Amino acid sequence: MRRSEQRNFEAVLDLMAGGQIDVAPLITRRFPLERAVDALLTSGEPPLGTLLEYPAVRAGSVQPAEGADRPAGAGHAGASKDGIED
Repeated sequence: MRRSEQRNFEAVLDLMAGGQIDVAPLITRRFPLERAVDALLTSGEPPLGTLLEYPAVRAGSVQPAEGADRPAGAGHAGASKDGIED
């Protein structure tokens, strides 16, 4: 993925996490994660969006990786070691 595409993707994830983009109208069907193959193989009208639901995780049971101060997918803009904006 090109750097600008990555920045755009991260920005969208940040907006979704902050509730600034409502994706609920885009979700046309839901499947539990263990039925992901069924979600891909289901025939009929192509869905607008399929949401794979992950098992519930007890609050506080997942710890961030050491040194991680932002959630996965959170945006970051800055210069990389090669001096190119990422």
